[in-house]
Amino acid sequence: YRIDIYLPDYHVAVEVDGPQHTATGVAIRDMELERLYALPVFHITRENIDSRNLQGKLRFFVNKHARKAVERWLTARDRMPWL
Repeated sequence: YRIDIYLPDYHVAVEVDGPQHTATGVAIRDMELERLYALPVFHITRENIDSRNLQGKLRFFVNKHARKAVERWLTARDRMPWL
């Protein structure tokens, strides 16, 4: 899988979903990224790109997952293709 943005300090991904993304495909991909790499994914969609609260939602997502970033990283680091 390729991801748009990887934040290594938080071990999370950020995806910008365009018209080529389908709900089913995104859900399957997210499950695989979580299963294989313990990698939670934040999605920026057409609906929320203009949201005044997008920055707050992203900050909440990152902070929520920051607590266990090292633990998730250690469980998945040997399987990470981008390293």
